[in-house]
Amino acid sequence: MDWDTLSPILISVGVIAATIAAIANIVVARMNSNYLRSLENDRRKSELVQYRYTKLYSILEDIEREHGFQNYIGDTDKSFWNAVSKRERYVELYRLARPLIENKLRVPLDEVAKHEELQFAPIVEGTHKKDLEFINEHMKGWSDSINCLVKMLSQTIQEQITYLMS
Repeated sequence: MDWDTLSPILISVGVIAATIAAIANIVVARMNSNYLRSLENDRRKSELVQYRYTKLYSILEDIEREHGFQNYIGDTDKSFWNAVSKRERYVELYRLARPLIENKLRVPLDEVAKHEELQFAPIVEGTHKKDLEFINEHMKGWSDSINCLVKMLSQTIQEQITYLMS
């Protein structure tokens, strides 16, 4: 074979090899791109889990820092407003934690929160009427319901943190 016959064959083989190499490079680039996208999604999920964990743990610390909800039946007006203030703090912690909790854990917590709100409504009504007997009558039920909410919130956050760590 002479050079005139061999050179087109070698050029054709070179072009085919370059085409195969280009296709292989495109495939590898796509695979790398998908892998990097997957890593980025995993990083974002990890950051979200870390954010949820940090926030929930902070809320749990706030709940634990409180000295519990005391019974204020028959106490002075100042004690009553202290109880209402603590109630507002617990409800605020519930509202902060709620979006960070999985739906399956949130449903029972929402029911307890709704029950507490229903127990608190007559007390608000009594304060508008300035009816101390009416307030004291409903205070025990409300005190029990807010204690139940705080306990349930603490347990739910602990379950969610455990789930996030696994």
